[in-house]
Amino acid sequence: MGIVINYRGRLKSVDLIEPFCSELKKIAELMEWPYTIIDEDFEKPTDARLEVSNQGCEIVGHLALKGINLEAPNGCSSVGFLFDQNGFLRDPIEMVGQEPFDNENPPFAFVKTQFAPADIHIALVKLLRYLGGKYFQLFEVIDEGEYWETGDEELLKEKMAFLSQKMDAVSQALENSHLGVEPGDSELDIIAKIDKIFREMMNS
Repeated sequence: MGIVINYRGRLKSVDLIEPFCSELKKIAELMEWPYTIIDEDFEKPTDARLEVSNQGCEIVGHLALKGINLEAPNGCSSVGFLFDQNGFLRDPIEMVGQEPFDNENPPFAFVKTQFAPADIHIALVKLLRYLGGKYFQLFEVIDEGEYWETGDEELLKEKMAFLSQKMDAVSQALENSHLGVEPGDSELDIIAKIDKIFREMMNS
């Protein structure tokens, strides 16, 4: 649950990766957004995998990607522009899954803006529109806040407020539910109990 901007595309040329990253780096510095440059070897096969530890999940190994990650402020998730050797935007998590890549229907990357102010969402949409027009031969955006499609700031704010209210209601329901999680409960048991609470909320 949350407002997400989904985006996918392919650069006009792989040779544009370096100028793309250079310009986005300058934009990030002007906006005072932290960034990370990724410059892996395209010639080395991808062997990355997901490792889970007490500290969380981490991608380890080699990802044959080049590009830049931006860290937008105020609760927004990171914004990745990472490209494979053919100039397609790629999501590292999708690559770790090692699913066959479909050139005709590539997967979306995404950024979640639900916990950020509406102006961050708007800035990201404007950035995507600029980058898409300048650097990409194919570019598609699906904005769950509908700002990309409509330019309607009030509609975006209404959607963000509505989802925020629903998430607060779910959080409160979980706090009041006394889930009754037992020491021997599996993850599936806990998910089933949470699902029961959601169904009760919807039927109340």
